[in-house]
Amino acid sequence: MLLLNNFLFKHLFLNKVILIALLLTISMGNLHVSHGEDNSVGGVVLDQALLSLIHRQSSREHVIQTLGSPSFTIFDPHNYGMQSFYYVSQKKKIFPFHFLRPTITNRTVLKIVFGKEGLVSKISIQSLKDRRFNPNQHETTVPITKESDFFDRLLNPDKKPVKLGS
Repeated sequence: MLLLNNFLFKHLFLNKVILIALLLTISMGNLHVSHGEDNSVGGVVLDQALLSLIHRQSSREHVIQTLGSPSFTIFDPHNYGMQSFYYVSQKKKIFPFHFLRPTITNRTVLKIVFGKEGLVSKISIQSLKDRRFNPNQHETTVPITKESDFFDRLLNPDKKPVKLGS
């Protein structure tokens, strides 16, 4: 009886070890570790063949039919009602684990400016490697000269708030 007990214990233990090793192998195999080599394109896919169909004096409808709806538009009332279409395409490096956020490796912005008549007047492509896209580059933010925190307002309630930018 002792011999049978010893025999079953060894084999059951060995079977459990084999089962655990098999489960670990299968679960690790499903992780698909690619070390960040998977790339994904988000936004509009800017194809050179499609871009060659857009030229100056193209209509707004032609641009929308060719490239689709823009990522965003800007209407500039200061320049006689000119409108700009922005098509943003970005490539991301996707990591295999969910806690690692995808990183943007390349961001390309196609800007199409329409004139008064609704025809294309300017086409430009910007490739942004490590910086964010700001469509209003001519506008700057006002620097903050004094920062009033919670304790300043608590200790001096009668003090007038500081106007920033003046």
